[in-house]
Amino acid sequence: MLAAQLVAPHTIKINEVDKPSCGKDSILIKIKFTAICGTDLHTYRDANVDLPRTLGHETSGIVVDKGENVTRVEIGDRVVVDPVYSCGQCQLCSEGKSFLCAKGGLLGRESDGGFAEYVIVNEANAFKITDALSFAEATQIQTLSTVYHSQKRLHVEPGKSIMIVGMGVAGLLHVQLAKASGATPIVAVDIFQSKLDLAKKLGADVAIKVPDDNAVDKIRNAIRGRGPDAVIEAVGIPSTVSLSMESVAPGGKVLMFGIGHQPLTGWDPYMIYFKETNIVGTRAASHIDWQPSIDLVENGSINLKPLITHQLPLQEVQKAFTLMDEGDEGLIRVAVEMPE
Repeated sequence: MLAAQLVAPHTIKINEVDKPSCGKDSILIKIKFTAICGTDLHTYRDANVDLPRTLGHETSGIVVDKGENVTRVEIGDRVVVDPVYSCGQCQLCSEGKSFLCAKGGLLGRESDGGFAEYVIVNEANAFKITDALSFAEATQIQTLSTVYHSQKRLHVEPGKSIMIVGMGVAGLLHVQLAKASGATPIVAVDIFQSKLDLAKKLGADVAIKVPDDNAVDKIRNAIRGRGPDAVIEAVGIPSTVSLSMESVAPGGKVLMFGIGHQPLTGWDPYMIYFKETNIVGTRAASHIDWQPSIDLVENGSINLKPLITHQLPLQEVQKAFTLMDEGDEGLIRVAVEMPE
């Protein structure tokens, strides 16, 4: 089968590799689409994995074979893939926190992933979707599951104000889920006006463009002069962390959703003490977060369609990564289509 493999930083080659086969508890998926996310992009830039590596973990497709013990899915089912795997035996796994398993990993990073014609996963990692959802859009249920998991940890409440910093895929999903949860008002913050405009269409009440020396005052003025009850930081760089800490209301919560790769310099931790700010960490999602996420899409509460702005065939996967790496304003997510 064909697989797009990272062979060096910023370099992907399409190679012929062996087609995987099922074990007793696994299923073989004919991949239809895999999208490029921020984790893929960091790996693409740094090549900090065993090479060659088939990247990709936002994956959808069709079950084409299954092991003898598989009962949850059938051949022909349309599915999305939970790419997080674990040992299933440690204390964290027994507590339902398999996504924190020290012996676990992520498809496309610790093992080969979704930029290929086929992938093998355990049946517990496949979730059925209906015909109403396109395969390209379905790739974003993976991100939605992490958004859903994190907002459970944040305890978003009806009538409480919330600010979301960063209108990438995750930020735009946070806006929609916060809206569905009854949060109000919802403040969206980003550097691009076009993404703020989309955020307002998807449920944000206030849009604030940064950088702006008066951003904190504008945020507080938008929410009764006291700042948001909760902030979701969905970028992960020092300037946006600082803005989140400065803006949150006294006694409020800051969810650290953005995956940071830089030391957090330039912000004053005294603010945590002075305002008694609650810092909430989050990582990935549990199996139990996937079906509610799918339900939110299928009942119309979450709209994935605007998030896929570009679609390219597997043969143009290098171009797809280059587009994501350049990060133009009009780009949100690139989905790569596998050969028929």
